[in-house]
Amino acid sequence: MPSPVLYEKIGQGASGATVHRCKFGAFTAAAKVRQLEGGTEGLSGKGPESSCLSELRILCSLGEHPCIVSFYGHQFISKPDARSQLIIYMEYIQGGSLEGVLQKLAQKGQTHMSPKLACQVARNVACGLGLLHSKGIVHRDVKSSNVLIDLDSTEGPDGGPLVKLCDFDSAVPLSSSSAHTCYLAHRGVPPVDVCVGTPRWLAPEVLRAMYGRHSYGLEADVWSLGCFLAELLTLKIPYIGLSEAEVHSRIQMGQRPPLTAELENLISQPYAEKQCGHDETEILRVLVRLFYSCTEASPSQRPTVRRVFSILSEISGPAPAPVDSPFVEKDPDETVKLQVTGPNILRSLASQNLEEALSLESDLQCSCGEKKCSKCEGPSATIANKRDPDSSLNMSQTQEAT
Repeated sequence: MPSPVLYEKIGQGASGATVHRCKFGAFTAAAKVRQLEGGTEGLSGKGPESSCLSELRILCSLGEHPCIVSFYGHQFISKPDARSQLIIYMEYIQGGSLEGVLQKLAQKGQTHMSPKLACQVARNVACGLGLLHSKGIVHRDVKSSNVLIDLDSTEGPDGGPLVKLCDFDSAVPLSSSSAHTCYLAHRGVPPVDVCVGTPRWLAPEVLRAMYGRHSYGLEADVWSLGCFLAELLTLKIPYIGLSEAEVHSRIQMGQRPPLTAELENLISQPYAEKQCGHDETEILRVLVRLFYSCTEASPSQRPTVRRVFSILSEISGPAPAPVDSPFVEKDPDETVKLQVTGPNILRSLASQNLEEALSLESDLQCSCGEKKCSKCEGPSATIANKRDPDSSLNMSQTQEAT
């Protein structure tokens, strides 16, 4: 098997990891490199670097999905006289992060992404996020820098560009998830009553957890998805022009990021349910209304990701290969997920490190306090506050909370 060769840095993770373009012979991949300050302690589930093992667990549990970056394998490099490394090998997307694409559009003088393209991008992100939610996993860091896109590709599941959700450092399963198993018991990773995420994309209920244990659920990702829509609609980060203190105060009061006056005016116009989905003005109007619905101050008033996906699919028009329900994925391999057409050269690397990961896993307690307990390996409680995924979305004019 060819040895991996790391090239230029192409990204930076919030956890301090660096992402590099990587080659195994002629095959190109992305390598996420994490320095382990405490040697193997970060892989024990007890140290501050336990999110490394957490991300591996999430990636292994997701399987192959057209809107989630593919996982190829991982490698642990132990260095007695230096910091050890954990390297996660993933799919390489030529275009890079969506954040960079939005910045380039802004530099060209555009005020928002093309409505049709924005709809495609948002639908695919909702599709990928829907898979996580179907497994009771909260991403906790949905934003443009954690979305990969290749605008020159037509290999997306809807016949458009490739759009893939990535970076699962902060992701964690809800303790009440029916899909919860000991393999997804994240020891050492902040649970869903601790404030985790990027400040300007935080939901109000997540921010409240900064001041004390306050539980939140999948709805927190929906707020962040709304802020992501604001990025597509303005080509700017949420709450642009405001200081961190002002942003903090606004989120505490449940105030969503402001849009431009032009976009705000769109929601005062009548909503045409049966309007042709190919009309760009109507697509823009629906995107704005979705933004408003996703950023309701009350979590219970926000739509589910499935509902968001459904609405975006309705207005985007016919596609050569429509995206299926985000809650339907290929049967996952119970070991390590490798693309059928992917890098066979990584297969031995993955299987070699799987034994190491399983060995470490056997020493970890389940989040219920037991080791490999039968309770968590079988069906458990359903997701808290689970609502009808097909419930109607409030598309009426919404006033910003004050």
